[in-house]
Amino acid sequence: MTKEKDPRLAAKGSNSIGGQSYQTEIQRTSGCIQIWMPTFIGDYLKETMMLSTVEHGAYSLLRIAYWQAGGALPDDDEVLRNISKTSSHVWKKIRPKIAKLFSVENGMWKHAQLDQEYARALENKKKNTQRAKNAAEARWR
Repeated sequence: MTKEKDPRLAAKGSNSIGGQSYQTEIQRTSGCIQIWMPTFIGDYLKETMMLSTVEHGAYSLLRIAYWQAGGALPDDDEVLRNISKTSSHVWKKIRPKIAKLFSVENGMWKHAQLDQEYARALENKKKNTQRAKNAAEARWR
C-alpha cells in the first residue's frame, strides 16, 4: 500500500485504528518494516501461557496493530475491542488480563518490547538504505 492510498497516513504522525485517529511516539513509516514483525517464540509463549484461546487471539491482533501503527494504541475500549475482533461482552471480560501485557501511559497502551524491536527495525532499515545508496554511488563513479 502506498502512502497516498493508505488513509491511516493522511496526517503526518497520525494513525487510524478502528476508525479513530491518534498520534504515535514512534512515527509510522512505509516500507519493509510494515510487512513483517519479529516474534521471539520463546518469549511470546512465556508471556502468553496463561491466556485462553480468545485472549491469545486478541493479544496477537493488538500486537499486530501496534506494529502497523508504529507504536502505542489508544486506551479506548471501543478501538481495542475492534482491533481484537471481540464483542463488547467478551472484551470487558478479557481486558484486565490483556491490559497486564501492556503498560498504560498518558491514555495509550504501550509495549516496551515491541517499541524496542520497532526502533531496531527502523535503524536496520536506515543502515540498509544507506548501504544500498553507497553501493550504487560506488558503482556509477
